[in-house]
Parts: sequence; C-alpha cells; structure tokens
Amino acid sequence: MSEGFEPKPKKFGDIIGVYEKRPVEVPQFQRGYSWLSGHVSTLWDDVVAFHIRSTKKTAEYFLGPIVIQEEDDRIILLDGQQRLATITMLFSVLRDFAYAIAGEEGKLLGRDIQRELIEKKTKGYSLRLNETDADFFQDVVQKYPSVEKKARLRSQQLILGAKAILSASVEEKLQGKTADEQIALIRELKETIESSVAMVAISVKSEDDAYMIFETLNDRGLKLSTPDLLLNFLMSKAGNDAERKEIRNKWNGMLSKMGGKNMDYFFRHMWLSNYGDVKAHGLFREIRTHLESKKLKSITFVDMCDRECDSYVAILEQDKSILGSAYPYVVALARDLQTTSSYPLLLSGICCLEINQFEALTRMITGLVIRYAYLANLNPGKLENEFYALARMLRAMKERKESGDRCLRYAKETLAKLNPDDAQVIAGAKKLYLTKREARYIIESLANSLQSKTREVGVDKANLEHIFPLNPYDTDWKNLDELRPYVWHIGNLTMLGIKLNRKAANRPFAEKVKDYYEKPEITMTQSIATGYKDWDEQAILDRAESLGSAIAKNWPGPK
Repeated sequence: MSEGFEPKPKKFGDIIGVYEKRPVEVPQFQRGYSWLSGHVSTLWDDVVAFHIRSTKKTAEYFLGPIVIQEEDDRIILLDGQQRLATITMLFSVLRDFAYAIAGEEGKLLGRDIQRELIEKKTKGYSLRLNETDADFFQDVVQKYPSVEKKARLRSQQLILGAKAILSASVEEKLQGKTADEQIALIRELKETIESSVAMVAISVKSEDDAYMIFETLNDRGLKLSTPDLLLNFLMSKAGNDAERKEIRNKWNGMLSKMGGKNMDYFFRHMWLSNYGDVKAHGLFREIRTHLESKKLKSITFVDMCDRECDSYVAILEQDKSILGSAYPYVVALARDLQTTSSYPLLLSGICCLEINQFEALTRMITGLVIRYAYLANLNPGKLENEFYALARMLRAMKERKESGDRCLRYAKETLAKLNPDDAQVIAGAKKLYLTKREARYIIESLANSLQSKTREVGVDKANLEHIFPLNPYDTDWKNLDELRPYVWHIGNLTMLGIKLNRKAANRPFAEKVKDYYEKPEITMTQSIATGYKDWDEQAILDRAESLGSAIAKNWPGPK
C-alpha cells in the first residue's frame, strides 16, 4: 500500500471525543445525509445487541472503515459521514433524555455527553456536515436545547427522521425504569459507543489517494457510493466558487427529482446510454478518465446529467405526460417485467426520437423481451449487450443529425436479428413459470387480446385466477402432487371477475367450470370450460401451447 495510506484502529471516542482537539469536517461539496430508516434502525439494533452481550471492557463492535485526510486544525472526513452523523444523533438523544431526568445527576450526565462528544471546547462542534446540512444539523441535533426547524431538503428530512427513530428507540429502552436505572443505562450506552465502537481510519495525504482507496474497496466488493465520489471529483475540478455553487444546486435538484431512488443506477444507465459498457475497473474511474481525456468542464457534465435525469425519472415513475403513447409499454418494461437492462435504450429513445417513434421502439422492445427472455429463454446477457450497443448507436446517429425515422429503422433491423421465431415462442410456453407481477401483465394482456380483435372490450375488473389453486383442499384435488409444481405455470393461469375469483378460490376443477368458468364473459376463461374435462399436467401443457400461439401473435416483436 502507498506510504500515503495509514490504516489505524480507532474507537469512536478517539475520532470525536474530548482528547481529539480537531473537529471532523465533511467536505463542503459532499452530498448530504442519506441514511434511510432501515439503516438507522439496524445501527441501533447492533449497538444494543453488542451492549447486551459485551461484559468485558476489551470487547469491540466494528463499525467499518472510514477515510480521513488529517490537517493541523481539522480532520476531513472523505468517507464515513453517515455513520458518524448517526452516532452523533444517538449521543444527542442520550443527552436529551439525561437532561430530562429529575435531579442533578441526570443534568451532569447530559452535560458530559454534550461537552465530551458533541462539542469541541474551542472549535464549535465535533462534527460539521456539508454546507447544505451543517447549520440545520447543529440546530436540531448538536445544540442544547435543540432548535425546531423545518426541513427544506431531503437530507434534512432524513436527519429529522433518523433522530425520531433513535429517540423512540431510546425511550422504549428506558420505559419502566427508575431514574437511577435510566441514568445507569444512558451512561452504559454512552461508554459502550465511545469506548467499544471501533473503526479502521484510513488516513490519506490527498483526495487522489482517497479515490484510489475507494476504487480498491469497490473492486473488492465493499461498495461505496459512485455519486459521492463523482460529486467530490466534479467539485474539486470546478473552476471557481460560483461554478461549485451551481454544481451543488443542480446536484441537489437531481437528488430531489430522484426522491430517494438509487443514484448509482441513474449514473450507470446514463453512462451506458451515452458511452458504453462499464469496464471492470468501475464506473467512477470510467467517468473520471473520460472527463479528463476530453477536458470537459465539471459544470458541462453536470448540465448533461441534469437533463438526462428528467428523462430517467419519467421512466422510473412512468410519467404519462412525458411518455405519451409509449406509456403502456414503458409501464410493462419498468413495472411489470422489471427489465432494467432496457433503461439505457429507453433513455436514448426518449432523447433521440419523436414520441410516435419512441412508442414504436418501446413496443418492439416489449415484444422482444417477452419472446426472447421469457418464452425462448435465451441468453439475457446477449440481449442486454445489444440494448446497450443500440442505445449508443441511436445517440451517435442523432449526433450526426440523422432522422428519427432512420434511427427507428436501424433499431428495428438490429432487434429483429434477435427475435425468436414463433415456433420457439410456442414451444417455450410449455416451460414458462411466472412471478405474480409478470403473470398479471402477461395474462391480462393476453385476455384482452383474445377478448376482442378490435380491443373495444377490455378485461379491466378481473383478478388473476389459478385454475389449480394456491391453497387447494386435499379432499377436492386428487392429483395434488402432480399439480403443485404448476401453480405459477402459464398454463394454469387465467382471469376471472373479482367476485367470481373470490368464490371460486380453492374449489375443485369440475365445480369451478360449472359455477364460475362458464358464467363470465371472458373468452380466455370460457375456453377452459369448453376445452377441458379434467385438469391435470397434460391439460396445463396443452393450454400453455395454445397460449404460446396467442403470445406469438400478441407480441410479434421486431420483424
């Protein structure tokens, strides 16, 4: 390891405690607090579990590595903000409960927590967050008494949420105890966290060394945030303070648009859509190399990300106002089939095509996914690679100012080469098992296509029906062992009106046919009543083959 890397074991008290005179500061351009309730609850549960089982002073709870850059008057926290901020919030909650206990001893304990672990004697507070969260964090967490403030940013909402979770958890732990017992427990928790929560602090000489550490950890599966790395890099390479402020504002805007959704996925899909697959050494390094080699300004890249983010959110949230007539196909890909490998291509399609052309593209993609991945069960990696390559080609064609019609023709020719023939689709239906979400989309779509050739009659107020039920009565079904493996097989699924579906439930096949399958005006279900006397393995496979033919017609894919 480089001489600039100095890993040192540190207790939490060593980092922010009274004996460390320097404050810990999050770089002003890092993203804000981002832990969700699950992260906070897990940390609390781990601390409590460790506290309960630890009886020796030498016992330690490992909280993971942090990356710091040490200076004479401060410690710059390059990685570890979420953990240190959450622990600081926990100390503030313990402080508040200590102060609230009647008597002098509780007040002294609260004062000790504040002076030893939250404040610095001469330099403000032990931990300072980034420029967007620092004042808010000080007011609602670090000050005593705290100041009530309204959250303006998502990071600030998460801070309030985390503090509320910790406060409720500590209160539950203290309930039913006397004042003396509460003081003893708060003191024990304080000492456990201060003296037994351990980290490995990796000290670096520069941010370049930090990037190398982050990339190495990523390569070894210890995933760190690409957005955090990228924002650090972009801010560090910005030309001036005004540019940094603009980058920060646009970045906060993207975080707000994404509404807590995974920013890593956005950057990966955006990159795949524009530049190509990510090599083994990682997305951040790929982006950094590109920006440096092309001499792109930070603000130029962030402007592009901001524009792409609008389209990406439209895909994630299936925004009909932006997707227009492509809406039902994007819903199918994003929500029902959850084909995330199509996102880069959808992103290119939104950016490069007119809405009617985009609709045609999404229709082709949906048909191909169903035929290729579900029925023919072919290599998904090949389909993914073709989607990525086509996404890049559409961008290149648009850059060359080729027409949208030409782009669409190229897409159709490319995807048609992957499209399985109808014989593969029909044969594949006999082996097709579906999840609940997939089944709902495919079976309902098929039912609608069979209901009316003109699509004037739709199956909209119906439930998914298992012909052989999910929970059959042993006395009603004599071939249980034969049929159980086929519960989610496509041949065992149909649509039935909501009321009839509830009544049919777990009844035997003959009763379902007589009382429920003959009554509805759903063609798909009526055909079961007229076509099958018994329900067994062969009936399911025969019906699957029939549905395979319907699938081949309903989703022809690109020809």
